[in-house]
Amino acid sequence: MTRMQTIARAKATEPNLAQLWEILQLRRPGGSKTERRFVARFLDSIGCQSDSYGNRWLRIGDSPVLWSSHTDTVHTTPGKQRIKVTDGVISLAETETESNCLGGDCGVGVWIMLELIRARKPGLYVFHRDEETGGHGSAWIAENNPGLLAGIKYAIALDRKGTNSIITYQSGARCASDAFAESLADQLHGYAPDSTGLFTDTHNYTRLIPECTNLSVGYEAAHTSKETVNVYHASALVESLLALDVTRLMCARDPATVESLYNEPFDDWNDWRFERPYGRFDSPRVSNDRRGRFVKRGAPYEARSVLDFVESYPDVVADILEQYGITLDDLYDSAPWVS
Repeated sequence: MTRMQTIARAKATEPNLAQLWEILQLRRPGGSKTERRFVARFLDSIGCQSDSYGNRWLRIGDSPVLWSSHTDTVHTTPGKQRIKVTDGVISLAETETESNCLGGDCGVGVWIMLELIRARKPGLYVFHRDEETGGHGSAWIAENNPGLLAGIKYAIALDRKGTNSIITYQSGARCASDAFAESLADQLHGYAPDSTGLFTDTHNYTRLIPECTNLSVGYEAAHTSKETVNVYHASALVESLLALDVTRLMCARDPATVESLYNEPFDDWNDWRFERPYGRFDSPRVSNDRRGRFVKRGAPYEARSVLDFVESYPDVVADILEQYGITLDDLYDSAPWVS
């Protein structure tokens, strides 16, 4: 597919893009009937195995790469939704009144993994449950079935907004080395290391796997009704990942060492723990915001107001605003007295 093709033409000539279209038509809150039907249709039908928590996985060959996505979305109701495409960008249709988001997070990641599987790209493919409500599926694997990850050196999630990020920190803690990120960027045109990651499932593997990252897959304004998916970028990323030479990737991070983005000392992984039931890693220096995402909190300091929080964690606030589709122009429009 060239970047000049429309999705309509692509659907007629490329069945794989028709599958992406079908995936994005489904609202899949965690545990919903729609999610269960989605898993049965797209994952169980291709021979994925499952665990007692409901995660699905498939192994092809003996590659040291884990590919990660999740099957749930932040939709408030299950069922089908109306979508549209304009110049290669998918969004909710104007006639869609029930959906609170498109579901490109993580529908695009699931689709990319299905495409890699279809081409028999070697790797361990894990489709996690309940990422949006706290990363419970991946936490369950890390605690109850770490043997599944044996031999894995690189955990690559396909769950990041934008078109150029290779995440090196999640929730303020290093998850991937700069050496790894740069070696991956060498093979992904336009990508670069990015330290502003919040959370995805690979965060729960950072004490078990040396290099754990998250790649941009072309969605924007996740978790909102303004969410979009750039079909051209997602399709081009598939081609790049199919051509990825794993032997050229660097492995430099020690999973036994915790490195903070905020230059605070961590002794070792004993400072971290699992929250129950099957929660994400937490620590005295990192905790969850009201949506369950990780934010760095200085001990014993605790923000007492929104302004206090913004002053203490401007990078986190900026990332949250961008995820909700708030642009710099929107901010200036909302505060016209700011010059």
